[in-house]
Amino acid sequence: MSEMSYISKIVPRNAEDIFVLVNSIQTNISSIVNKVYVSIGSKYNTPYVSFNGKNEIETNSLFQMLPWFLQMKETYDDDQSIVIVIDDFNNKNNYVENVNLLQSLPIEGTHIIMCNVHCTEEFLTSFVEELTNFLRKSNISSENFLLCNYVKYMNVPNDFERKSEIIIPETIQRVLNLEQNLIYSDRFYDWFGYSCSLYNYIYCYKLYQNNYLAMRRLETMLTQLDDDPIIKIKFRDYNETNYWDKIYDITSYGVDKYRLSMSLRERLISNNNLEYAPT
Repeated sequence: MSEMSYISKIVPRNAEDIFVLVNSIQTNISSIVNKVYVSIGSKYNTPYVSFNGKNEIETNSLFQMLPWFLQMKETYDDDQSIVIVIDDFNNKNNYVENVNLLQSLPIEGTHIIMCNVHCTEEFLTSFVEELTNFLRKSNISSENFLLCNYVKYMNVPNDFERKSEIIIPETIQRVLNLEQNLIYSDRFYDWFGYSCSLYNYIYCYKLYQNNYLAMRRLETMLTQLDDDPIIKIKFRDYNETNYWDKIYDITSYGVDKYRLSMSLRERLISNNNLEYAPT
């Protein structure tokens, strides 16, 4: 495998600066970009996280920045990915550590842009407008685009952090809901956060941000799968499983050049975990 094509570092004055760089990368590669993945608030801070002061596991921050489905995707000459990582990288040592972690994962056809910027409402509005404009001009299919928010706090957030948790997803979804962006309006995903069984999963914000019943059922199911990977998940109506089409595991494998990754439902089907039980 060749060295990673690009890890570009930028402190953008505005959102337009990022896409000047994106277009420069597009101009200098032999094939057109066909995949775009954006993460917000995903930087690596610590090697381990703990849940309720007990279950300590390895952080998944690297997968937040560069999901396994991009790390382990099949390689095609015409399969080119732009990865944009947005976070506060003002701590120089932390910035270098994050760059080194990504640099240790040489992936053909992957071009990473590290953006050191604070996500205000104004910046995010402009960024998503510029992003969707690029997606449309580049004919990026909705299946090959994901914008993910990982801004969650393990401990009780302060007032500023609490506002960020609200403003970031609401701003992103508002711009994606504009008529010209509707093709991408369900491609904004939110991280479940610091929940043990849901830790590696992201969900479609537009469809499920307040569906607590479905999320509780999902948490129960994933806990059962952790305990017994060959367990059968029974369902009475196929509509019950539709929710899992909008759930992704950032630590799971990619599919092909036409889709970023398989959904949780597809994975359950491929692993023979689902059992139709109508009565």
